[in-house]
Amino acid sequence: MNKLYIHLVLAAMTLVLGAQNARAIALPDGVEAQTWSIEGQYYSSSDGFQNAELVTQAAFDGNDVYLKGLSKTFPNAWVKGTLDPETGLVTFANSQVLGKKVGKTHYLIGSADGTTECDIVFKYDAAKQTLTCQTLFVFEITEHTSPINSYELFWMSIIYYAGEPVEPQPVEVPEGLETTPWTFTGNELYGDAVTFEMRVGFDGRDVYFLGFTGREDAPYWAKGTLSDDGTTVTIPSVQYLGLVTRSSTSYDCYLTAANEANELTDLVLNYDAEAGTFTTDQLVALNTRRFRLSVLSAFTDVVITKVNLNAATPVDPTILFFDGINDYPNIQFEILAEDVGGNPLDTDNFFYTLWVEKDGTEQPLVLTAELYDSDFDEDMVEIPYTFTGYEVYEKGELVYLRQGVEEMTTWTKIGVQSIYREGEKEGRSNIVWMNLDGYWEPVGIASAAQDKAQSTVYDLSGRRVGEMKHERNTHASSRGEGGILHSPLSRGLYIIGGRKVLLK
Repeated sequence: MNKLYIHLVLAAMTLVLGAQNARAIALPDGVEAQTWSIEGQYYSSSDGFQNAELVTQAAFDGNDVYLKGLSKTFPNAWVKGTLDPETGLVTFANSQVLGKKVGKTHYLIGSADGTTECDIVFKYDAAKQTLTCQTLFVFEITEHTSPINSYELFWMSIIYYAGEPVEPQPVEVPEGLETTPWTFTGNELYGDAVTFEMRVGFDGRDVYFLGFTGREDAPYWAKGTLSDDGTTVTIPSVQYLGLVTRSSTSYDCYLTAANEANELTDLVLNYDAEAGTFTTDQLVALNTRRFRLSVLSAFTDVVITKVNLNAATPVDPTILFFDGINDYPNIQFEILAEDVGGNPLDTDNFFYTLWVEKDGTEQPLVLTAELYDSDFDEDMVEIPYTFTGYEVYEKGELVYLRQGVEEMTTWTKIGVQSIYREGEKEGRSNIVWMNLDGYWEPVGIASAAQDKAQSTVYDLSGRRVGEMKHERNTHASSRGEGGILHSPLSRGLYIIGGRKVLLK
């Protein structure tokens, strides 16, 4: 019998005897086990891949660390590791025995690639009370030959944390919190640029964000704290947003940032109050786990910008003519549906309001349904630019003043303002005023001479060129024949009642 054969036989006998004599780890007397939980993902031939979160135990005895829960077959089996206080690494020697069943001994082994064995290493965070596995695979095997061919199951992404799993609670928002619209922009991780609407509310130094999931209509709130100098807002790591459904599957969703090592960290947003922006160079993740990166969505280059609530500013209107003393008092304007830059505005979102000054107070003029019953079913302050009726013509070309001479003589100014809206945005022109001081007689009723003066037309050189006939139209369509001002005069600019009037 050659020496090589004898050596192989002795080695095999040693392995078999070692396996037969191997014993499971026992917790030393006097060492108290603590309640810890394990979170991770495991695969077994019977269950396939499963996310797991279960209650188990851990124990500490000096630098010795004991863990339960890594065996499906022997859930109460302990494994023992040694803590290096300088590095915070806990090393569990490879091939620790878990137990024996049906004549088979079960071992726990580590692997960095799924084929070769190695020790199992955890990183201990004393402050957070967590143990995070640094070894890619943790196998439970029954034959100490090849982990790939003989595993009962394997674990990935294992994290132990102190205590039992806690039911996550969403952020509570103060009653009556006022929010404003903001816009989220960023780049999806390995994907396209994204933009969606959010809302942000401030309550002292507490800052509330709605819509990190891309849905501002869903109750997914996050809460951050404004720094003392007002330049940053910090949202704690893995803040619970709620249950989010993607592709018919529901996930607990947490908001967090992650560093280059894929460790979960607080999300810190740089805040510029003057510019109305929140920015960050961190990876912003919607995460499905509390202790490791497992994303539903992740974004880089995030900028959250306050929506400008001022829409395009309309160009100021022009008052063309005012008649407060004849049979059918009226005011006429030129209201252009364009902004101050000359750009056209959507007339469906364009309005105008009449203003008066009375008793020293400037106030919108309410066109009441009682006085304007031929046009309105309810009081109107903002008149749609496209509205037309018997008393009010479209585009503000003519509005009859039905308030009565007694009321109108209390006005010291009359004005008009254009209003444009884009969603929640609003732009307003200046209020353009006509001063009525001296227009009314002291008793409030004009004399016949004044009535005549109001009807006399002069050209810009001061020459009398005719009289204006004031006549109420019976239908809005008659404005094409000159509206309320009927004259044989040609189109142009004239002086009527001491004021410039454009005759169309």
